[in-house]
Amino acid sequence: THSSMDSNMPSHIEQVPKPWPTPPTHFTTNKFTYGYQEFVNTYGIPRYREANPALFTAATFPFLFGVMYGDIGHGLFFFCAG
Repeated sequence: THSSMDSNMPSHIEQVPKPWPTPPTHFTTNKFTYGYQEFVNTYGIPRYREANPALFTAATFPFLFGVMYGDIGHGLFFFCAG
């Protein structure tokens, strides 16, 4: 019975384009992690199933920021001593 059907008939089902669209990414934040997530988002939002680098940013950014001020103070000391 199927052989008599016209296979050139248009389909009423919309085909999904390939490659498949990527699902959206959402990270739940709180008052503490919101700032770090926004900092990471300035470089780009991680894709679906990628690790969220905001966790690493929250752990390392304050330390590296403090190192920067230590370097400025050390340089200012040598500038004034010279």
